Amino acid sequence: EELQTAKKANKKFWKERQRLLLSLGTKNKKKTSTGGGGMGFGGSAGGAKKDTKKSKDSNSNDNDTEQLKQIAFNPKFDPDGYAAIIRTEGVVRKNNVVRKETTAKLRQFIDDELARAEEDIVAGKISEQARFARVLLKRNRWDMSLPLGQKEGGADIVMQALYEMLGDSSSGNPGTVGGIIESALSSDAQLHELASLISDPDSDRQILHPDMAHQGDTQLRTGPPFVTCFVAVQDVDDIAMGPTEFLPGTNTERHHEEFGDFDRRDGMLRKAPTKFALLNEGDCSLYDTSTLHAGSANRSTKRRRIFYCTFRSVSLGDDRTFDEPGSIRGDVLERRLSLAGIREVLHEWKNQKTEDSVS
Repeated sequence: EELQTAKKANKKFWKERQRLLLSLGTKNKKKTSTGGGGMGFGGSAGGAKKDTKKSKDSNSNDNDTEQLKQIAFNPKFDPDGYAAIIRTEGVVRKNNVVRKETTAKLRQFIDDELARAEEDIVAGKISEQARFARVLLKRNRWDMSLPLGQKEGGADIVMQALYEMLGDSSSGNPGTVGGIIESALSSDAQLHELASLISDPDSDRQILHPDMAHQGDTQLRTGPPFVTCFVAVQDVDDIAMGPTEFLPGTNTERHHEEFGDFDRRDGMLRKAPTKFALLNEGDCSLYDTSTLHAGSANRSTKRRRIFYCTFRSVSLGDDRTFDEPGSIRGDVLERRLSLAGIREVLHEWKNQKTEDSVS
């Protein structure tokens, strides 16, 4: 019965897909692995016209997409079907996921935390790996992990942002994106990253890349390996600010094979649509990390900050350590929090905050 309900919801949703896709891009005449074009992001529309003669791989990919439509999202947690777009297109936009009152405080906290982290590293108090993950083209660009559950130095604002996004365990509030993540991965999905991406003026463009290789048949059966939520903590309304560029629909095994083949790469990229994540403050892009994307060059006079979290499918293991945690702090990594687990933490935090305000 639940499967039939899901199929009916999927059918109704798919007719309205264009409404949920991000702003359409312009057609590209040519694209290379270091270039791009178009405006906006998020849908399969807006790219070059498809070839009328489809290869065997192309037909196979289309069949996979048709099958995925039947199992792409759970209407109980995700009534608007955002997870369906993540699964088949690789990326989707959702507006107003964090309140502007929260993003303003979060923006200040990120700036203060960046300055504090650099001072502590220079003073020898912490290692660089304790605060910063590796990032492509590091000049004027940082991937800085953030604290969870601390109150010192304004860090409580991280909990507030997560509460708005993920909800809690008892109020029936799934958060603005928590239901989407649960629909795409389940409530057992593991918190994999909690960090901020920062790009200052004169940061260079990254090359196109996936964060994760396509997982083949496993990904077709279980869905995306990871889902990342990028939240703009200030307006990213000018392409000169270096918004993330996405290539919707490239989260497939065929696209990854072609991207890894020098002889076929440029042909694939010329056909793929490209979209730039032009977001208002508090809006987000949610994406399957096997989708090709890149941070573009910041040629403005403004700092661009993204607050983000990533959840990992239980179908994948995790061999990271406290000393090499990646885009998450070692103490947060060692807690091995699931989506359900972090909602428990947020519930306790909210209750304590309420008690403190009363007393």
